[in-house]
Amino acid sequence: MSLMNACILMLLLQPLFVYFALFAKEVDLNEDSQDSTVMLFNFGLLGITPSVAYFYMEQFWFAVGMLTGVTLLGLTLAKILESKGKRPLDLILTLRFLTSWLLIFGVIYWLISLFTGSPEVQPTIPDADQQVEPFYQLFWPSFYYLGLMVFTFLLKVLEFRFQLKPALSGTLLILAAALIGISPLVDGSFILGLFINIAIFFIFCSMYMEINKINDPSGGAIVFLYAYILSMGVGVAIIVKIIHVIFFTSEV
Repeated sequence: MSLMNACILMLLLQPLFVYFALFAKEVDLNEDSQDSTVMLFNFGLLGITPSVAYFYMEQFWFAVGMLTGVTLLGLTLAKILESKGKRPLDLILTLRFLTSWLLIFGVIYWLISLFTGSPEVQPTIPDADQQVEPFYQLFWPSFYYLGLMVFTFLLKVLEFRFQLKPALSGTLLILAAALIGISPLVDGSFILGLFINIAIFFIFCSMYMEINKINDPSGGAIVFLYAYILSMGVGVAIIVKIIHVIFFTSEV
């Protein structure tokens, strides 16, 4: 499994980790010991994601950075749902578990390397017709678009929590709606990249609207403006793509 696929898998698991941390029955690791300190394992899974980087030692620090970003998304989701949960989010305990997981996985990796020799694998060069461009290289504009939407949503959370004015997140969301069809023009697959961007926008825009409706039940009405800008952006991108294919591409 490639690093990008692992990040996507761990991202999909974050809601499950959040549910276990905030809503599931308490699992106290110190319940049967003499230590009176509460050590809830419920928060353990929230910190396990960066440890997956040990499976990608050839790009370890890059993997740590990517997986830490996924963890921050999970913590953000947990913070949003904290008021609905059975217990508050314990960031200190989560950080302790994150450090523990890194140490545990590191020791396991070291022990395995003692018995198997060097864990490094000599790279093999496949035939030219068998080379497949990695997913993250094929759709790199969509990952930048995902980053824009994540930043916009996190900014909206901060604006809501601290009542920040003016609300810059609204401007960024309009920009994201306009760019939804532009970024696929420069990646390897226009149609699939366009669908990926639409899915990303729909997910984050829905969460954005839910925050809007907390203080104002009619706050979701502005979604029609975003839908209009989105449709215009997609339409312009399709026209540009057709012109490019007809006049600047020799492929049939």
